[in-house]
Amino acid sequence: MRSLILLALSLAAFTVTTAQRVSTSGRCGPAFGLTCQGSRFGNCCSQYSYCGSTTAHCATGCRPGYGTCRGSQQSSLRSSSAASVATRTSASTVPSPTQRVSRNGRCGRDGNSQTCLGSSFGNCCSQRSYCGSTAAYCGTSCQRGFGNCNGASPPVASSSTRSSTRSSTTPSPSATSSACTPQSTNILRNPQFASGSLSPWSLWPEDSPQNTIAVSPGAGHNDNTVYTYNGVGGPGSREVIQVVQQEIPIPDGTEVTCSGWAKATTAGQVNVILIISGRQCGLFNNVKQDWQPIPLYSTINVSGESHLLQVFIEVLNGDGPSSMSVDDFGVTYFTTTCPT
Repeated sequence: MRSLILLALSLAAFTVTTAQRVSTSGRCGPAFGLTCQGSRFGNCCSQYSYCGSTTAHCATGCRPGYGTCRGSQQSSLRSSSAASVATRTSASTVPSPTQRVSRNGRCGRDGNSQTCLGSSFGNCCSQRSYCGSTAAYCGTSCQRGFGNCNGASPPVASSSTRSSTRSSTTPSPSATSSACTPQSTNILRNPQFASGSLSPWSLWPEDSPQNTIAVSPGAGHNDNTVYTYNGVGGPGSREVIQVVQQEIPIPDGTEVTCSGWAKATTAGQVNVILIISGRQCGLFNNVKQDWQPIPLYSTINVSGESHLLQVFIEVLNGDGPSSMSVDDFGVTYFTTTCPT
């Protein structure tokens, strides 16, 4: 009897282990028998069976049996880790937690009290309330309390002095807005499939014969090239394909946005999800039968220097052969040069 019990326990352990293989494709849940725990996409399995680490993956609808969900031990560990980081940084020059990190290049007294520390423009706040990293921003006139300073900073003026000084030293709103207009850069290669081939994009699974580049006048969103997925479809069917671009060079800590266009020519439900390095940045449920922009899900601060963009195409319950087109992808970051 004892041998039978041990055998049953061993088989149960084997079943759990095999059912909980770590996802290498970004998919998870009971339909795939894969867990997100320990995957490179994130530890949470969303209600749509995708791995990730955002609130959409880890909160409402999260599948607790296939990774971590909000409120679990990992969330507690993350909270305690964040608390320890806050404790360590409170003794340094990091501003108050109530300060927002600048996203428009402005800071300090005339920049809505935003801090430059951690911004993409530079860590120093100049006397005219612009973020930067040169001596003009970080020197003797740098505003302390809104970033790093390399020299002494004059005391903060009183409200009356500040208002009189602002009129003579602060640039006009029109000059400020034009001087600080961000310049966008799309880092993707062949984002419109203009070469007429998929490269340097690739397909997962790579051996799928149902995926083609269509090159014909007017076929694309803004040009004559487009990526088209042609599936089999049918009642109760579910088809998933990934179009991916690897080794995208983006500096660590850069804030990026994802974009793209999609259209469907099938009666079933078509969904498109954009994921950059395991974090969801674009989501379009129920793609329509004309070109529509893929809505931005969230901006992403990337970690590391080389990144992976995954475009998930999912076709559900089509009545027959399905066709889905995507085009004009972008992974964009902004650079800005502001006056001192």
